[in-house]
Amino acid sequence: MDTHPENHTGKPHLFALLRQLPFVPAMGAFLTSNRCLLLLRPLTVLSNALNLEFFVYTVFVLIGLYISFFGRDYLPLIPMVICCYIAPYISNNPGAYEDSIFYMGHGGEYILVLGGLFALSVVLRLALDPQIGQRAFFTAKRKLLPGFLALGGAYVLAGAFSGHYFDHGLGNLVFAVTQFAAIAALYYIMAGAVCWENAPKHYLSKVGLMLGLALVAEIFVMYVITDPFASGELDRNALFTGWGNYNCMGGLLTMMIPFAFYMAAEQKRSWIYTLCGIAMLGGVVLSCSRTSIVIAVVIYGASLLLLCIKSKNRWSCLGINGGLAAVVMGYLLIFHFELVMSYLDIFTITRSIFSRFDGFAAGIEQFLKYPVFRGSFYPVDYPLEEWSTVENFTSFFPGLWHNTVIQMLASCGIVGMAAYSYHRIQTIRLVWKKHSIENLFAGLSLAAMLMMSLFDCHIYNIGPAMFYSMALAYMEKHPQE
Repeated sequence: MDTHPENHTGKPHLFALLRQLPFVPAMGAFLTSNRCLLLLRPLTVLSNALNLEFFVYTVFVLIGLYISFFGRDYLPLIPMVICCYIAPYISNNPGAYEDSIFYMGHGGEYILVLGGLFALSVVLRLALDPQIGQRAFFTAKRKLLPGFLALGGAYVLAGAFSGHYFDHGLGNLVFAVTQFAAIAALYYIMAGAVCWENAPKHYLSKVGLMLGLALVAEIFVMYVITDPFASGELDRNALFTGWGNYNCMGGLLTMMIPFAFYMAAEQKRSWIYTLCGIAMLGGVVLSCSRTSIVIAVVIYGASLLLLCIKSKNRWSCLGINGGLAAVVMGYLLIFHFELVMSYLDIFTITRSIFSRFDGFAAGIEQFLKYPVFRGSFYPVDYPLEEWSTVENFTSFFPGLWHNTVIQMLASCGIVGMAAYSYHRIQTIRLVWKKHSIENLFAGLSLAAMLMMSLFDCHIYNIGPAMFYSMALAYMEKHPQE
């Protein structure tokens, strides 16, 4: 229900009048319901499996336009943003194929028009609606904003005064602004454009559960399409999809594991959600991302421990975990021992591990050479490995150092590291002061990303950064017990 349906003249404003139409209440309830999440998941997986991005993106934008003109607020965007990110089909991966639909001449124009229409609708809503827009939007409390602004400033200044800021034209600036937008824009929008007092209970965790199950399905789709055993043995380099490779898929899925355990802790049928968490851990193993597997096991254990501390469902969850683990491991070791060993063999691949450490050393050298603002996001003297070979992609997305601390030092120097530390202190303080059970599980999700980012690039990948941004807005603003 609108709490401020009138504008400063005393007359109902446009969006209050639109929300009085008879179909609006039922549609509004649907958009934040479990049924909507159940609709978004198959649409996303089908897009990823059958190359249906144009159709799915059109549906999502139509829903977004409806929200802008008839919705109470922008809360339903949280799942759709990440669903858009994980929807692309394998042949449309912009880092692998020059004819991806995301490039101009191959469909990029249509996607740009869709995005532009939705962005225009958001601007109109925030400009004309006094309830969630205008002064109310800009004056909404955002406790984490100072840290985000400091981090954004450090990104933009990366490489300043080193003489290398424009070595790649405007690429360094464009990448810095893109990263800042990915990690901060949705926090800023969601913190001000959502009526948090009316937000459904458990909403973020339900979204995380939906995304986790969608990612498990996409991993199975990836196996069918790429056939990593085609050569007779497991080839993890064959595992990639339209929005990233095995590291990207394993990393994002790891972030969703805690939400399954939160739902198990809070809901009556805890065994269903426990099985979902087990399925997510299995999906991470199938992704063949070593860093993700290690951190997923840690986060899985921490989530189970938190559930045991906070929930009366502890014994059923422990029983399911112990019993199912014994059965599955026994079956695999007895009947599929060679398959198990093929997955364990990925931990014996040393070339990529040593290349990481070589890159770490080079990143530290770059920091020592330009200690204040560093040498920009593009490496100056060391050729970092890049997964993509598509020039349109690599010219925009530089090779990364696979460690958040070294990345900040090498790219943004002391200034950047200080800004990142300030932002990190603010987020830790948020969880410490507002330590509801949902925030604790959400904190485990974000901790998973941060831990994986010590040996990978997840905080600089657009999708995980956007989820991180929206999760922090939810953790700060949602009323918690």
